[in-house]
Order: sequence, then structure tokens, then C-alpha cells
Amino acid sequence: MDETHISILGGNQGNEVSVRKYPRGRLLCFRTIPNLTSKETIEIGIELTAANRKIKRLESTITLQADKIQNQKHKIEDQKDIVLKLQGKLKDIDVMIAEVYRESKREV
Repeated sequence: MDETHISILGGNQGNEVSVRKYPRGRLLCFRTIPNLTSKETIEIGIELTAANRKIKRLESTITLQADKIQNQKHKIEDQKDIVLKLQGKLKDIDVMIAEVYRESKREV
């Protein structure tokens, strides 16, 4: 707090609990948590804000990891397609070798 602003614990502000400065001149009314001092209320708000930031960081980490997993899945699918194409080509080569072998037997 200072002469022009007060610190306010707000819930669901920008989808988070936070403590923000607010101009004293715009204050219409206020509520406090029963049996807690202003200092305790602010400390709780600060702790909730810190916890909310940790949650957001964890959500970001989880999202990044999920994206990496999805990318790996796509790479594996691409590699699987390549292997299947190569297997098809090997079968074609086997057929060609068998034909060449049969032709060579006929010529003998």
C-alpha cells in the first residue's frame, strides 16, 4: 500500500487469483476475510498468485511435452510408411529376381 494505491486480493481476475494495486480514489467498498489481518490476507493472496503461476508453468510444460510426443508420433508414422514402401519394393525385387532366375533356367 502507498498513499495513492491499495493492494487488493482478487479472485478470478484474468482467470487467476492475484494481488493488484488499485487507486484509492476508485475504491467504493471492500470486504475482508473474517479473523484475518490485512497483512495475512495479502500474504494468502501472494501465495495463491505464486501457486497459480506455478500451475500455469506446469500447464505450459505439459502442453510442450504433449506437442513433442505428437511430433514423435507423426515421425514414427512417417517412418512406418517408409518401411512399408521399402517392403513393397523388396517384394517387387524378389519377383524380378525369380523371373530372371526362371528365364536363365529356360535358356540353359
